[in-house]
Amino acid sequence: MARNTTLTIVSYAVNGLGLGHLTRILAINTAIRQFCLLLEQNVQQIILTTSEADTLAFKHSFPAYKMPSITLAHESGIPRKRYNMISRHWVWNTFALWQPDITIVDTFPSGTFDELPQILRDCKKNVFIYRPIKSEQEQNPKFRDALFMYDTIIRIMEPFTSPTIVDERLSERITDVSPIILRKSKKSSIFSKEKEHSTHNKYEKRILILAGGGGDSINTDFWELMITIAQKFPEHQFTYAVGALYRGLKQEVDNIVWHTDELDLSEQYYDFAISAGGFNSVYELLYYRLPTAFFSQSRKYDDQDRRIQAIIEQGLGLYVEELTYEALEKSVHSLLSSYNIIRQNLQKYSFPNGSIETAYTVLEQFLPYHKLDATKTILEYLYQRNISFSLTDEKYFLGIIGLMIRHFGFEITAMNIDNIVSFAFRIIEQMNTKGFTLKDTHILVKKRFFGHEISSELSEMIEQLLQPLSF
Repeated sequence: MARNTTLTIVSYAVNGLGLGHLTRILAINTAIRQFCLLLEQNVQQIILTTSEADTLAFKHSFPAYKMPSITLAHESGIPRKRYNMISRHWVWNTFALWQPDITIVDTFPSGTFDELPQILRDCKKNVFIYRPIKSEQEQNPKFRDALFMYDTIIRIMEPFTSPTIVDERLSERITDVSPIILRKSKKSSIFSKEKEHSTHNKYEKRILILAGGGGDSINTDFWELMITIAQKFPEHQFTYAVGALYRGLKQEVDNIVWHTDELDLSEQYYDFAISAGGFNSVYELLYYRLPTAFFSQSRKYDDQDRRIQAIIEQGLGLYVEELTYEALEKSVHSLLSSYNIIRQNLQKYSFPNGSIETAYTVLEQFLPYHKLDATKTILEYLYQRNISFSLTDEKYFLGIIGLMIRHFGFEITAMNIDNIVSFAFRIIEQMNTKGFTLKDTHILVKKRFFGHEISSELSEMIEQLLQPLSF
């Protein structure tokens, strides 16, 4: 695909009670956007969702077409038959108008309204995100037959459990990836000093509590229980991440912080957590190695009990047997005495982020392999070192790195990648001291590398900063 040709991607994420499908789609699209920024490839990414937390897409700078969730439609008294008919036509019209080069569908291969078979046959490339579900659901003939509509199947491999079995006729279409983690954008720019959490406060431990996206009917009762638990431990601080879909009350208590925004666990602010056993929550907690006691929520498709049991067998967490005051209080005591041991066990394992490999697989039909390989190496470096930016900074920082690898060639190695990233930071810092914005810096580096006139002073400065590079 020519670089000036725009690649159109439509992603389909259905959610009712939680945020997992939309979160996963956002993680994949973020990595795709980063690939395209590095390669200066034009891309338009559209998300179609039923999640009531569609503002999450806005926060990550992705346009979303929103349909009401099944849960909200039922609450509002919309007849199910009418809801299905209107939603089906909404999906059809969205795809007809955008005519995507790539379609990405999460969890439900036929769509929630059985509307996708009529759409997928006309799309250039269809990608299915196959996260593990309950065996009785994946053995459904309708589900299994729908997989044949996809050119690529991204099979998410859960640690410590057997892989999902797929028809052997589809084996060449499968790419196995680790659980997909959404990286959070920084709120401030490279030039701003973010306010750090104080580690010197009056509380002994900082405890994070999560219960999924917040749409469960049991959530109000759960949080009322947790308020009582917090009052039993006044020496510790509790952060209650209630989820974007939570509509209950938030009682003010001295040692409770109510949190409705996205959590950035990369900050390593919490000592340990108590969490529901949902797919995304569990693997984000493992990814950031936060000791956790897990409890199971009843789901039609997701086998949370099996997931939690596999983690406990490895010594990587604890199990909350039931959501009662006694069991939750016991979990806090157990974590207080054993969270350091669990943390040590977590350090023994590597939990990669599958979003880069997924994005690579999505794009490989449309962009040259050698260029994708080079950009994949850069992104893996940034992800492994937890280097992230605000959305604006991401655009220009990755743009500068992309200019460098296109100028010097796409032979990115472990020897020069440190120098590439270091150069980007140094040039940004130097240019900032001279009053240039990040956008200005991106423009000047582009002019310098591609033969346009810039001042001799700036040209010499760039040359001096480039000297450590070894290509």
